[in-house]
Amino acid sequence: MNRKPVTKPLDFLLIAILVIASVAIMVTSTATEPGAQAVVYVGGEKTMIVPLDVYARYEVEGKKGLCTFIVDEYGICMIQSPCPHHFCIQQGYINMSGQSIVCVPNEITIRVIHSENSSIDGITG
Repeated sequence: MNRKPVTKPLDFLLIAILVIASVAIMVTSTATEPGAQAVVYVGGEKTMIVPLDVYARYEVEGKKGLCTFIVDEYGICMIQSPCPHHFCIQQGYINMSGQSIVCVPNEITIRVIHSENSSIDGITG
């Protein structure tokens, strides 16, 4: 009994193209936008502006206690919070303009924006 092969030679080419495209999308989506900053709000009031191109560890006092967040090559993320469910920590890294991390019980919001002197003022598509 002759069985035909399940895969054809062009199938491997298609798989290779899909793998390369997936890797390219992952690399570009984890890169922090040039000129991006994070604005930290506590109780609705702006308390600090953090550049996302300077790797550092920050602490901010909220309603329930101290929150700690870091900035590194992936962006900014909350790593410690006194809130009960830690949804703010589970949100992970943010690095694109408009993204935010919110700790509702502690009334802390971190939002990524572009700096005022950025050369890009809009993207249309």
